[in-house]
Amino acid sequence: MTQPQYVDLVIKILSGSGVRTDEMQGRGENFITAILNSCRGEALNLLAQKGGGVAAAFYQESYFSEGDMTSEGDCIQRFFAPPPLYKMSGEPWVEWIGGKDWSRNTKFRRAKSRSELVDMNAHHIVGRQQLVRAYYDNAMGCYWIYRNKGAKNFALRQIFAEPEKNKEYNIDTDPYPYPQDQNDLLMDLILQRYFKTIQGAVDATSNSRNDAQIIPRR
Repeated sequence: MTQPQYVDLVIKILSGSGVRTDEMQGRGENFITAILNSCRGEALNLLAQKGGGVAAAFYQESYFSEGDMTSEGDCIQRFFAPPPLYKMSGEPWVEWIGGKDWSRNTKFRRAKSRSELVDMNAHHIVGRQQLVRAYYDNAMGCYWIYRNKGAKNFALRQIFAEPEKNKEYNIDTDPYPYPQDQNDLLMDLILQRYFKTIQGAVDATSNSRNDAQIIPRR
């Protein structure tokens, strides 16, 4: 199923649960897509907690060439990429970052901060294995990498927080990165999230009206 097909399925499920079509249309397709992506992330962590690994369907790949890189010193570079989803532990769901040839000599090793990459550069800590080390900067929306000069083209394989922002992804033809055999779980989470979001908005509006009706004491 493609992402638009998932959006249509969500609308169908919500309509069957009593949500008016005009209400959903008023909130817009982006609202439904945001809930879809968010609940996909929640489902991912729930499935991961059960053990047995994570389905390959969650992952997407993206590719970068030298032209996508901005150099910051001898071996430190950065390239812009949409953010990954994060595990409950705080680790990113990144399976690979390195040479597009998938050589183990350029395999991803995660740095905890950009300052760690700077220290690596200052002390030349890559060594003979020439391993790529990378850090995702959420504020800048980019990966900082400290790597060998051998790799000219890079591959990134991760679970994107917003799949449609992956430049390699064709939203109309590519499967939405979620295992279809877990659709029931995803739809249950979406129903819960939608009604929780709507109820929160109703409560906020109600509280605002009540506050406005309070007559100050003289």
